[in-house]
Amino acid sequence: MINNRTVQTWSPIGLSDDGKAVLEMLNGSQPINNAVFDRFFNDIMFPLFAQSEEIKVGGKPALPLVDGPGGIMSPARMRFAFKSNYAVKATNAAVKQHLNEITLAKMDQIASDNFHPVCRANAMMMIADLNQTEPGTPYANALPVLLKGVTAPTSIDAVRVAALRGILRHAQSGIVNSA
Repeated sequence: MINNRTVQTWSPIGLSDDGKAVLEMLNGSQPINNAVFDRFFNDIMFPLFAQSEEIKVGGKPALPLVDGPGGIMSPARMRFAFKSNYAVKATNAAVKQHLNEITLAKMDQIASDNFHPVCRANAMMMIADLNQTEPGTPYANALPVLLKGVTAPTSIDAVRVAALRGILRHAQSGIVNSA
């Protein structure tokens, strides 16, 4: 919620006071406030990654799984926006680690639970794309979740493919051999 309103699209997120504060925490100009940081991602941003039901934007119905009016972003665009607006801006190692931890936990929940298949696959792709450092060193702690995504009997094929993509990325970086 931002200003006592449930957020249904991406557009108001970065403009909120919490959004601005989180950006300052990510770039190190403000110390991390875990309550604000976690609330911003877990209660405002990450629920958008699980949203699949039709919503109203400007009084008109819209589907959150495709790009649309009023800041509706497809899952792929949300992944890109998360990475470019938040993940790559985390210059403080402790804040980057915390961002990775909460992202991994929430995306694992979405990928594993009873959400729309597109949301589940997108969540696993988010996990596959997590980096320890920018640019590009894969987040080693994601590997067990990626392996679970491939082997869990409740995984759907779209989640398995996304998890395999992440495992390949880890293998190419040498992380699989050290895990």
